[in-house]
Amino acid sequence: MPPVIRMDADTPHLNPPATKPARWVGLFILIYIALQLIIPLRYYLQASTSDERFAWRMFSYQGMHRCTAQAWEVIEQQGKRTIERLELPAVTHAYRLDKDRPDVIAKFMRWRLEQPGVVQVRYTILCTSPSGTTVEPRHYWMDRSEQVLREGEPES
Repeated sequence: MPPVIRMDADTPHLNPPATKPARWVGLFILIYIALQLIIPLRYYLQASTSDERFAWRMFSYQGMHRCTAQAWEVIEQQGKRTIERLELPAVTHAYRLDKDRPDVIAKFMRWRLEQPGVVQVRYTILCTSPSGTTVEPRHYWMDRSEQVLREGEPES
């Protein structure tokens, strides 16, 4: 008669110990799911909600706005200041300046402030919603002295 093998919860064959690769796979899955939640959540926690690249909104109303960008430079020559409008058609398309991305706008403004005589750059984004209503314009500006992007109209 063959020996009788007792099968209960303590039998090693029924409950093998978790191996290290299984733990790493579980940890990887947990981190992956956490990132899928955290990255889009940053959109809702930031001050400007116009940059929807990593949000949970694939077909949002915000992305359907038609926007144009306008820029002006304050140029100082021989102690006299003049304001000149910049032409942006090619630059706007290449850098997506009309999408209200402050990091891109700041880089553009710093580049313009490197030009001779330019002491300030002003920037406005004008948008129209799909229904045709005008959205509140967004204004930005930067001085050569500080080179900090500021929102709103400049004091002077």
